[in-house]
Amino acid sequence: MLPEPAERPCGPTSRGPLSAIERTVLVLLPTPLSVAEIAAHLRISDTAAREHIRSVYRALRVSSRRTAVWEAQDRGLLP
Repeated sequence: MLPEPAERPCGPTSRGPLSAIERTVLVLLPTPLSVAEIAAHLRISDTAAREHIRSVYRALRVSSRRTAVWEAQDRGLLP
């Protein structure tokens, strides 16, 4: 089951360096969904989805989807 889109704005939260939507995007990264499918699920544009993914990469200091997933798992951000 996919997580529901975040309802809060994209600003930083007290839970860590990622915004609510960035955490939602992070949970979707290990799935086989394409960027377009992630965007459709979150009801945002493809461009916005790409920007959120890039923000996740910057926060994790990685440059690829696979590495982002590994890093997030190492940090306990993903199961």
